[in-house]
Amino acid sequence: METIKPVSFKDRIKALHSLPPMPETATQILDLRAHPDVNIEKIVSVIEKDPLLTAQIVSYANSAFFGQAGSVKSLKDAIFRVLGVDAVMNMALALSVGSSFRIPQYGPLGAKALWRSSVYTASLMQRFSMLMPWGERPNPGTAYLVGLLQNIGLLVIGHLFTNEYNELNEQMENDPQQNLLTLEQEVMAIHHPEIGKIVMRMWNMPSELVTVATHFYDMDYEGEHETYVQLLQVVNSILAPHGLSFTAIGDELNSDLLQKLHLDEEELILAADEVLQEGEIIRDLVQQMCA
Repeated sequence: METIKPVSFKDRIKALHSLPPMPETATQILDLRAHPDVNIEKIVSVIEKDPLLTAQIVSYANSAFFGQAGSVKSLKDAIFRVLGVDAVMNMALALSVGSSFRIPQYGPLGAKALWRSSVYTASLMQRFSMLMPWGERPNPGTAYLVGLLQNIGLLVIGHLFTNEYNELNEQMENDPQQNLLTLEQEVMAIHHPEIGKIVMRMWNMPSELVTVATHFYDMDYEGEHETYVQLLQVVNSILAPHGLSFTAIGDELNSDLLQKLHLDEEELILAADEVLQEGEIIRDLVQQMCA
């Protein structure tokens, strides 16, 4: 296969301006997130305009993660009985944004693989955040949102840069052990985390997501929303040996990060095992996301 000549960074940035506008549902949810005292009826009315989005959230609330076994029948049930307002809004925002991008479903960088990685990451981000001391833990719903949208740069590549995406997908299939970021630099002259950061800013996404995208690989980052950056690095390290992370810095837990986050390694491993054993639930949710 003939290698595609890299296009300049400047031209890549220009191409990003041809992105589709943020979905109306996502725009409305962002507005709702800015008002902590927002009426729940308003939240429900916005999300229920998208039947598929509603079905995805209700399905997740019915999962074995929460022991509901089909008892959640509506979005209101999901909010009041299981997930809460914050988690539902963040999940709806991520899924709505993700629906903007259409890429092939199969291959190591296909939609199924990307969303599978994102759902596992989001689930562990939420679970690990709740293992942190009460006064220091980040918002679990926002942690879930960070995990679900960490691969947005790869979705953009598949949506806007089809030829390059196909080459990346093919080369990763031929050699799964190669470094994705190095390959992206050769093919794209830009990395997907950089693309993700640009998109987050263009769409005025929450500051937590912009910070994570900006400092994704900075092991020494200290500043606003640093906990989300550090927690994501821990999650990716745990998922890397399972082939579920596209952006892990390494596959060994960083003891310094665990100390900063006041997390116990044994507790993390046990929590991760619980999530990883729920493969059928994850597959069902990914199937809905790729419908």
